[in-house]
Amino acid sequence: MLVNLTNHPSNLWPAGQKKAAEKYGGITDLPFPKIPSEWDKQDIKVLVNKYSREILELKQETREKIFVHLMGESTFMFALGHLLINNGITCIVSTTERNTDEEHELKLSRFRFVKFRELFIP
Repeated sequence: MLVNLTNHPSNLWPAGQKKAAEKYGGITDLPFPKIPSEWDKQDIKVLVNKYSREILELKQETREKIFVHLMGESTFMFALGHLLINNGITCIVSTTERNTDEEHELKLSRFRFVKFRELFIP
């Protein structure tokens, strides 16, 4: 099972990304939390612990191999990814190519999904 913990619900993914996700099994969307800029390390830690418990409980309930697609605010993502990896859960990120057009003060970026890449702790 692929747990999609991002700001991008899987039903809005482009066809290529949906196809690439098939190898992970069914997709369960878990909305990415709103993380205020004012938060400190302790606030992030509380949220990381909440989400890790939820994902580990899901793994225990379903008895499936869980993969977590983790994209979003960097400190949360880093801490949660580290914790999940240490608990035997594979975390992946989506890689994209960005094409940007700039005209005066307007910048338009288009992202094209390329592949999923596994997170790792060196």
